[in-house]
Amino acid sequence: MKIDFKKLARVHKEGGIPLEQALEIARMSANGQDIGKISALTELVYNSTADKSKASEIADWVNKTAGWFFARDIDTELGLKEPSAKGNRRAVIKRLMDANIIEGYPHTHGKYRKVVTEVEVMNWQEADTRNTVPLGFPFSIEKYVKIYPRAIIIVTGSKDEFKTGFLYNFIAMNMYHAKIHLFNSESGDEQMRSRFDNLDIEIPNPAPFNVFRRHDNFADAIFPNDVNVIDYMDAGNETFRIGDKIDKIFRKLDKGVAVIGLQKPHGRELAYGKEYTEWRAMLYLVLGRKGENFFIKIRSAKQPAQEGVSPKNMKWKFRVEDGVNIRDAQRTTEDF
Repeated sequence: MKIDFKKLARVHKEGGIPLEQALEIARMSANGQDIGKISALTELVYNSTADKSKASEIADWVNKTAGWFFARDIDTELGLKEPSAKGNRRAVIKRLMDANIIEGYPHTHGKYRKVVTEVEVMNWQEADTRNTVPLGFPFSIEKYVKIYPRAIIIVTGSKDEFKTGFLYNFIAMNMYHAKIHLFNSESGDEQMRSRFDNLDIEIPNPAPFNVFRRHDNFADAIFPNDVNVIDYMDAGNETFRIGDKIDKIFRKLDKGVAVIGLQKPHGRELAYGKEYTEWRAMLYLVLGRKGENFFIKIRSAKQPAQEGVSPKNMKWKFRVEDGVNIRDAQRTTEDF
C-alpha cells in the first residue's frame, strides 16, 4: 500500500512531533521510494508559510493575554475550526510551554497562563515607618497593633458571635476621618438600619460612608486606597479557595485596607478555610461567646504598636446590648 507522505507529515506536525523525528519516520517508511523527495515533502509541510503565519498569530494572542486562558479560547477568537489548524495550535502551545513562555494549570487539561517575569522594584529604604493607617478599633486595639497600608484585617466568629456588631462599631468609629465602603452580604435594608440606629454612635443622614450589596468577587469592586469592609465573605463549598479570594483583594490594594468578616465553626479559632485565611492577615481577630458573655482575641498581629509588648493572644471579655453596643469590656485571660 502506497503511503501518502504529505498526509503523514501533516498528522505528525499536528501531533506536535518534531521535524527531525518526522523525517526519520518518513525515511523508515519509504519502502524503496525516493527518500530525498519524501524528506523534501515532509519539510515543505512543516515549513508551510500559512502555518507559520498562523503560529505567529497564536503566539501573539498568547502574549497579549492576561491571566488564565483555555486552548478553546484561542480557537474561538482566531477562528481555528479545521483539525489541521487545531493541530498547529497544539504544536505552538507545546513549543511555548517548552520555552517556559506559558505554563499549564495543575490538574486541568487545556488551561494555561503566560509566565510573567517582569518584577516591580521596591523602594523600601525610602519608606516612612510612621506611615500607618490611623484607624480606631473597639477595645482600643490600635494601642497594641500598627496597621500599615495594604493591610488585610480578618474578623472571624461563628453565628451570633458579634461579627457584624464589631464591623459596624469599627465603621462608626472611623467614618469621619476615613473613606469607608461597606460591602454587605449579610443584612437586608431594614435590618441594617435597625442595627445602625441602635448604635451608641449616631449615624447622620446621609451616612458618611458607602454601602453596597455584594455577595462574591469582592476583589473586582475593592477601592485600592480606601477602607473596605466586607460583611461577610462566604467560603463556599471549596473552603481552601478562600485564601485565593483574600489574596486577590490584597493584590488590588494600594494604600488602602480591607477588613473582612469570615464565618468559623464553633470551638475553633480559624475561619472556614483554616490557615488559608491567615496568610495575608496583618491582624487576625477571633470572636467567641460563652452564655451571655462575649470574647475577642488577637490571634495574630504582624506589627506591634508598643516596643516589647506583644499583642498576640490578648483577650477581652464583654457584654452586648441591643445587638451592637459593647458593654463592660475588660481584659481577660479566660478561655472561650
